[in-house]
Amino acid sequence: MKRVPELDTASDPGALTGAMIAGGFGIAWALWGASGLTGGPATAVRVGGFVIGVLVFAGSALLQRPARRAARGEGSGSLLYSRGYRLVVAWEVIALVGGGALLGVTGHSQYTVAWFAGVVGAHFVAFGRLFWVGFYWLGAALLAAALAGAVVGFAGGGADAIRAVSALIAAASLFAAGGWTVLAARASLTRV
Repeated sequence: MKRVPELDTASDPGALTGAMIAGGFGIAWALWGASGLTGGPATAVRVGGFVIGVLVFAGSALLQRPARRAARGEGSGSLLYSRGYRLVVAWEVIALVGGGALLGVTGHSQYTVAWFAGVVGAHFVAFGRLFWVGFYWLGAALLAAALAGAVVGFAGGGADAIRAVSALIAAASLFAAGGWTVLAARASLTRV
């Protein structure tokens, strides 16, 4: 597969699109993790996750136009339109659905959240190989989220504990990646 050329991800409009995606999926993971908590902590995670995700999403959206102007004529080579991206995402969907169904059929559905974090982590590791080495750390963080949830479950924690651990680590990882991208783009674009 053709590797997308290395880019200045700080001001690349495609990176900002990725940050928007991270903000949106970060909200979903935070809400999933909050479902493993009760009372005040659950509410705090729901509200905090929503606010952080919206800030990442909105920050990315607001920087899109200036980033496009700064990148005019450079051709971003966005990974979103590459064959490798489509192939990795197709395998990711197959693994998510197939693994989730297998866990349900075998009576281990409490590990679905850990499985999902692991599959998403593997997809980012593949993106690191194909597109940009920065994806490796996000993949590693999501694989750690999967492992942490599995360890909690094997140690006797129930479905709620597994969900809280795996999903909240995944949410924090996505928020960190998206937030870093927004802050780096903002700094890069103010220098232009």
